[in-house]
Amino acid sequence: MTLAALIARNQTTQMAYYLNLALDNGVKPSEISEIITHLAFYSGWENAMSAVVVAKEVFHKRGIGPDQLPPASVELLPLNEAAEKQRSTSAEQNFGPVAPGVVQYTTDVLFRDLARGAGGSGPEPGHGQRSHCLRPGGASLLSPQPSDG
Repeated sequence: MTLAALIARNQTTQMAYYLNLALDNGVKPSEISEIITHLAFYSGWENAMSAVVVAKEVFHKRGIGPDQLPPASVELLPLNEAAEKQRSTSAEQNFGPVAPGVVQYTTDVLFRDLARGAGGSGPEPGHGQRSHCLRPGGASLLSPQPSDG
């Protein structure tokens, strides 16, 4: 609960202390990753990314590697063709004439990548499902990437 409150309020000053305390008390690194990702949808990506910076540093200092985090590649869930047709028609009618980028973003990123890769299905992607800190394409935000040096 404490981590969730700190992430939701974007209070990173004491976050390292509480991340270490959580790990000391049995919270798994993968669970911390899931907490951050889940809160990204409710408290904003900026808050989640601030938490990721702190968590990466804590994980590095504790020797927590990618093998202890959710996998960076995931198997996509099947697409519900009927629901996708209804969603895409609605998005095109409501946003297409004034904001075609919204239509493309919701299709490519939210419904074809993130929702299918992060455990979502149906009309409420990810609702009630466990998800992970993902970069576009399903890569974990907390896993090292080639660009991280």
